[in-house]
Amino acid sequence: KEHSEPWDRDCPGLTKLHVFHMVVYDTIVFIEPDCLVLKDIYPLIQKGKVYTETEALVAAAPDMFPPDKFNSGVMVIRPSQATFDNMMDQRSL
Repeated sequence: KEHSEPWDRDCPGLTKLHVFHMVVYDTIVFIEPDCLVLKDIYPLIQKGKVYTETEALVAAAPDMFPPDKFNSGVMVIRPSQATFDNMMDQRSL
């Protein structure tokens, strides 16, 4: 039996999108647990300060296959309720 309800019961794989919902933070560096951090990540946090607060921000490395997607293992994100709501509205498309 599950101890808590999963965030993405209706759409598996979208759990990490909830980081956009964490609007109490200015910038979030999302790192999946299978990533190994070898250097200071503070420069990633500074990337979030390049843009104005009203601009959305997602910084991630491109993925090799398919080439038009990005790897979400490490992302720099500026949380936005509007962006989160927009992504949730499009999840069934």
